[in-house]
Amino acid sequence: MKNLDQIRAAHAARFWNSDASKALGKGGPGVAAQLPALVAQSGLLPVLAQAKLYGEAWEILMTEVGRFLSSAEVKVLPQIPPTLDGFVGVLTNDRADSVQLQRATAEGLNYLGFLKRMTRAGSARNPAGQG
Repeated sequence: MKNLDQIRAAHAARFWNSDASKALGKGGPGVAAQLPALVAQSGLLPVLAQAKLYGEAWEILMTEVGRFLSSAEVKVLPQIPPTLDGFVGVLTNDRADSVQLQRATAEGLNYLGFLKRMTRAGSARNPAGQG
């Protein structure tokens, strides 16, 4: 049985090797580096709102967080939100409560840490995690 860190790492690696990550462009790793601190400081819902304003890389990465949170291995959210609006909808619908938002924020923050660490640019410069 895999632990949560193994699940997070595998999911993040799949994302960075997918076509979706290619749509991020050169700014994607920079956005991935900013997101954990922003979620820790402001919370998940405010960052989701910002993602709508700041462009495609933000939307792709935050939608990926939603996919992770609703994946079969984690199941923090009850359904897979196919869009950023869907992700917000799951967190703000009538069945959502503050405990679900807290769990989604905590687990989303943990997953964002893996997305940040596993960017293609970072792994290309430092493939073995060596200085």
